[in-house]
Amino acid sequence: MEYTDRMEELSFQKWGVFDVDYDNVCDKIIEIVDGENAFRTFGEGLFFFVNKKYPEVDKENIINFLNDVCKTKNIPINDIASNNTLRNWFKKGARPKKGDNSRRVMFVLAFVLDLDPETTAQLFHKVYMDRAFDFRNIEDIVYYFCLDNKKSWSDAKRLIQKATLEETKDEDDIKYTRQIQKEIQEIRNEDALIAYIKKHKRNLEKKNVSARKNYETILEESKKLVKKESDLPEYQDVYKNCDKNSLNFLYEVITGQFVSTRKGTVTLFKNSRLPREIKNRFPEAISLSKKNLTYEELRKLIILLASYNFWFKGSMEQGLISIDDYISEMNAILIDSGFSPMYYGNPYDWMFLYCSLFERPLDTFRDLIAEALEE
Repeated sequence: MEYTDRMEELSFQKWGVFDVDYDNVCDKIIEIVDGENAFRTFGEGLFFFVNKKYPEVDKENIINFLNDVCKTKNIPINDIASNNTLRNWFKKGARPKKGDNSRRVMFVLAFVLDLDPETTAQLFHKVYMDRAFDFRNIEDIVYYFCLDNKKSWSDAKRLIQKATLEETKDEDDIKYTRQIQKEIQEIRNEDALIAYIKKHKRNLEKKNVSARKNYETILEESKKLVKKESDLPEYQDVYKNCDKNSLNFLYEVITGQFVSTRKGTVTLFKNSRLPREIKNRFPEAISLSKKNLTYEELRKLIILLASYNFWFKGSMEQGLISIDDYISEMNAILIDSGFSPMYYGNPYDWMFLYCSLFERPLDTFRDLIAEALEE
């Protein structure tokens, strides 16, 4: 069974078992997501990815395989990682720290393994748990072009150096990321690629334009909905002394956790009972006011806010909330924002997908947060 199918099946199995014992469901969810064997490690994911393309590779020879392929392609193995780091990935379950260096490593792997852009996107999405191609990043644009046109890692490094040295040509109109992506996909020669980057360099400096636009739209909707929810009879006493125009209030209603204190806004999730992949950059109240959000912060914020909006509106309509409708809505937003879609193998995504199986997913989510934060 494919890993994604297994994690999807697990969510439905656990929901069926726990639904009859709701008082203990949140504690059991945490046991699942924080268990050693619930979600595969980076090394396990990378091995299965390589093994699918090269069935002759097994767990014992994968490091030797990568060394041999790198020699064949004249790419130093250290462009991926040292042999010691490789052993940490495949033997000890270590995961590379998110950042530019790790992203570059994933692209080196794509060239070493002869991947096309679509398969590279799967490598990032299902193994590294990040988006592959940021079409406002010159390096990512070059990587896409080279992988799509069967060029080498050496070609990619040469073109990146050339593209970054080109002077900027001013252009006033703002292009959305999906438009840039479409235009890059049509380029077939190096001169045209360099000319495009030169012409649009200022545009490429504007990060996450589509994502920020969607985020701001979703945030405004959330502000209206939390005020509507706080006015419900059961919440009037709970929120009667709160500043209903503050972002802290928005966060407190969504999560069911109070974060405003005399000393300022507290953060919640650093020491929570959640695995690293969930609590790393888990949206905090202060995230809502940050101007320069990372990819992971922005994606997780959009999932949090859009899930709240979907769940609350569903509860007001008093109809069954369909997991299929939830996934369709989340994926439409994420893909339009240039982000990877919901994935059962991502612990953060799995938690939201799992909550959406319940009759009252918003209550389940808040109970889960409360359980995770218990000392």
